[in-house]
Amino acid sequence: LGMVRRREVFLKDGVAYVPESAVVEILAGLFRTKMSQGLGVAARAAALAEGHKQMGPILRMIRQRWAATCTSQAAFVGLKPEDGVNLAGIAEVYPAVPTMPLCMQSMLGHLKAEHHLKYQGRLMLGTFLKGCGLSMDDSLRFWKQEFTKSGLAPDKFDKEYSYNIRHHYGKEGKRQNLSPASCMKVINARPGAGECHGCPFREFEAERLKAALRKAGVSAPSHAEAIAAKAAEGQFQIACGMAFEHTQPANKEGTLFVPDHPNQYFVEARRRRNPQLLVVKAEQGMQQTPQKPEPMSIDA
Repeated sequence: LGMVRRREVFLKDGVAYVPESAVVEILAGLFRTKMSQGLGVAARAAALAEGHKQMGPILRMIRQRWAATCTSQAAFVGLKPEDGVNLAGIAEVYPAVPTMPLCMQSMLGHLKAEHHLKYQGRLMLGTFLKGCGLSMDDSLRFWKQEFTKSGLAPDKFDKEYSYNIRHHYGKEGKRQNLSPASCMKVINARPGAGECHGCPFREFEAERLKAALRKAGVSAPSHAEAIAAKAAEGQFQIACGMAFEHTQPANKEGTLFVPDHPNQYFVEARRRRNPQLLVVKAEQGMQQTPQKPEPMSIDA
């Protein structure tokens, strides 16, 4: 009607002929109307679903996942030594394996056994270790130390592999600092022949997954069975969260931790194993003298 009022259409015998350039405006208006109506229906339905026995837990899980997404960036970007959860050097990599998710444990295990990882594995594990606080120099030494154990000449490693490691840290190519892969990126990265990246909860068959869980510290067979069953349902991150709760100290709230990022898993595990880190950090924050806000200038 607005277009009729503005005389932007041709009227004949009760039919409005719309120019092609105005079709997008009409469709956008219809979309906004339908979207507004749908959001109203969804809001009313959500209130009813909260009390539903099956839908209620799903909605609460979605909210928890969304909150994890909002905080996951802070969980792995810019770790500092004072956070107390970073890797100080290559000597800490393998001792820290129990605080890493199963995907990273699997790649580190393959690297330790075969002294080689294909490109996607090096990219995922390398950026994960970078997100854990491993410096570029330590990362170069770590990968060189492992790869040369297979008989690879040190100068060959320097020529063929060191470029990619420096690239993780934004020192080569477009000089973009690469971010560690999120859980969804790990899940969707399907491994090919000879590759070992990807999500074990998606890629491993049941018996192999249960064996990996036992090796990771899930001692009770019933717990491993439950985790494998959840993975078989396609709930890979929830299965990872269940594995986390059976291998890390319990939190006071007693709620299931569902990781959204491998580095988020690492940070939470390290902090649960050393709660004093949080206490010290809180005390340091309390000791800081609050700064008075500077007066604002409102010059014209």
